[in-house]
Amino acid sequence: MMLTILTALPVIGASVLLMLGDRSKPVTRAIGLVFAFASLLLVLVLWHSFDSSSGTLQFEERLAWVPALNIEYHVGIDGLGLLMLLLSAIVVPIGMAASWR
Repeated sequence: MMLTILTALPVIGASVLLMLGDRSKPVTRAIGLVFAFASLLLVLVLWHSFDSSSGTLQFEERLAWVPALNIEYHVGIDGLGLLMLLLSAIVVPIGMAASWR
């Protein structure tokens, strides 16, 4: 469930920002930064819960999407993928803050 939330969080944040429009730049920036830090926090929780001694996919989610066609939603993460998620989650807030000027 955590990977699905992590995937949906930026989409939710972008939807909130689109609904606000261009009313107030400081509010828009703050909300964007809140969603970026929420993603970072979720990745840190994943990092803390990750079993590095296992070489298999972890935090797997598998749901039948279209059973008649044998299509399913399947996500999981390995060590390298988690490292890339952590890197992205660190770089995004830094990039957002750097673009404010």
